[in-house]
Amino acid sequence: MSVRPHWPFPAVSLPRPPHGIVGAPHAGVPHPHALRAASRHTAVWISRIACPTVVALALLVRVVDGSPVPRAWVWAVMFALPAVVTPALVVAALVRAGRVVDLDLSDRRQRHLPFAVATLCAVASTAALATLGGPAALVTFGIAWSALLALLCAVTLRWKISLHGAAAGAAAGMALAAGGAMGGTGGTFGADIALWLALPLAVGWARVVLRRHTPRQVVAGTAVGVAAIVLASLPY
Repeated sequence: MSVRPHWPFPAVSLPRPPHGIVGAPHAGVPHPHALRAASRHTAVWISRIACPTVVALALLVRVVDGSPVPRAWVWAVMFALPAVVTPALVVAALVRAGRVVDLDLSDRRQRHLPFAVATLCAVASTAALATLGGPAALVTFGIAWSALLALLCAVTLRWKISLHGAAAGAAAGMALAAGGAMGGTGGTFGADIALWLALPLAVGWARVVLRRHTPRQVVAGTAVGVAAIVLASLPY
């Protein structure tokens, strides 16, 4: 005959801890899903703020800022409207018509027409500036920007390259050119130049996090952008 042990105290059921808080060592540590969501949200905003259209317009502002050429801002607007704004409007119209999936032109096969339009607009605008006697710095920028777009257009026929990375690389190229010019006169890098140099890192991280590009595609785009500006020796 077996005798069951008798416990003199009543059974007590303890409440379960809230989900995600199991033990003191993990208190206050963000959940991995929350970290991923925050990273993606940050990447989206970086991609929007540093999109090629915005970067191109910012570079134009830097080219003509403080220029001794009379009405330099008028020349910049004359270039920006057909060379930068028009291609962006074409992409928006194609998205609205359902011809392309999104403003980022995520599908490489849908990039051919928008890239060709952007290249032709840049070439025509640069030729018009040169013919009308526009500022030399602006004409040089137009040549570099046209060459950059033409190269991206050719590469896109076989491989998806990052246009965001190329624009950020162009900004870094301008910063390198400015640093070289200041180095020759005993100057130093300013905070704005440091930001331009850091832009490709932020943009590249954002494009990879959003899975819009692979690291190789971002690096290739950045290299093309830097080379286009530096080789043009833009005197700004």
